[in-house]
Amino acid sequence: MFDLIIAAFFWMNVLAYDVYKTFSRALKFKISIIKLKGAENTKFLVYSLYGWLMPALIVISTLILQFNIPYDSPYNPAYGQVTCGISHFAPILIFFFIPVTIILTVNVCLFTVTALKLKRCAEETRFATRSKAKVTDRLAIYMKLLTMLGITWIFWFIALFSQTPVFTYPTIILHGLNGAFIFVSFTVKRNVYRLVVSRIKHLRGNRRIDTTIRRLNTQIKTPNIAAINRSLYSKSETQFTLFNDVFRDRYSSV
Repeated sequence: MFDLIIAAFFWMNVLAYDVYKTFSRALKFKISIIKLKGAENTKFLVYSLYGWLMPALIVISTLILQFNIPYDSPYNPAYGQVTCGISHFAPILIFFFIPVTIILTVNVCLFTVTALKLKRCAEETRFATRSKAKVTDRLAIYMKLLTMLGITWIFWFIALFSQTPVFTYPTIILHGLNGAFIFVSFTVKRNVYRLVVSRIKHLRGNRRIDTTIRRLNTQIKTPNIAAINRSLYSKSETQFTLFNDVFRDRYSSV
């Protein structure tokens, strides 16, 4: 559980850097992790190594302390003694608060640079007008970035140290809706709505075509072989009768 919580922060950092890199390619200042252009698979591999390996190293360090120093030592993580995670304050400070604080600080810095870049691009493209719709769009972009970068965790730290309901309850609500915020940020878009509507219309069109085909199939009946045979037999019998009458009239006097 502790590993997944730490991994969530590191993946927020990955997302912060990726957003920064996407919107700040024109800046001269670049973090030289890897210069990958078009190598999306390699970039994702690097992100995955960072997002999973760093939390694993932290957890391994806590486990080494757990099994190699006295259990009553203040530096022993004491997993499960008080809570399901780390129980002593010193390991929490070293292995959780400090890394998470660094990550959140970096995320805020990257977000600030990204927001400034968006503002600059908006002004250059005449996006920043007094129109209410334009201002709403810009605020929506900033709020999505705030949600994705996990800055709501700052309120969690404030609530943790203040122990006041003024910060505790809003923090619980924010974290409870964090998944909904991410869903709205990534999924609730106009192009996604158009794709869904188009897909529904396509499915309805296929159903109508299937219904029409079934209706035509029911209207097309299989030929009645017995009726055809009777008709052919009747025609043959009629022709034989006519031939017999003609033959009798012609040769009866002979």
